Amino acid sequence: MTLREVLNILSRKDASSIAGYGKSASWHWYQRGTKQKVPDFQALIAWADHLQLNDAELGELVRDAQRTRVQIMEQLAQEDKMHIRKRSVLRRDLAKEIIAEEQKEVQEREDLSEEIKEKEEYLRRQEAEQARLQRLQQYKNRLNKLRSKNGDN
Repeated sequence: MTLREVLNILSRKDASSIAGYGKSASWHWYQRGTKQKVPDFQALIAWADHLQLNDAELGELVRDAQRTRVQIMEQLAQEDKMHIRKRSVLRRDLAKEIIAEEQKEVQEREDLSEEIKEKEEYLRRQEAEQARLQRLQQYKNRLNKLRSKNGDN
C-alpha cells in the first residue's frame, strides 16, 4: 500500500489523531509536490496498526514514504539550483555593470585630467607670454628713459 493510498483512506482529522499529531502536521501530509511533508515512521506505524496492515504492506508503505521523501528532496534541490543560477546570473550581470561604470569613471577622470593638463599648459604659455610682454615693456620704458636723459627725443 502506498502513502497516497493510505492518505486517501484516512481523513485529515483521522490521520492526525491516529498518529498523535496536530492539524497543521496533517495539512502538510496532504499537500502535493514540494509542499508535501512525508510523515515520520511513528505515524506510518500508527496508521498501519489502525488499518491492520500486514508486515509486507507496512514495508511497502515505508519504502513508498521514503521514495516520496527522496523525490521531494530532489525537486527542492533542483529548484534551489535554479534559484542559485538566477542569482548567479544577476550577480554576474551586476558585476559587469559595476566594472563598466568603474571603467567609464576612470576614462572620464583621464579625459578630465588631459583637459586640465591642456588648460594648465595653455595658462603657462599665457603667463610666459605675459612675462615676455612685461619684460619688453620694461625694456621699452628703460630705453625711453635713457633716450630722454640723453635728449634723443
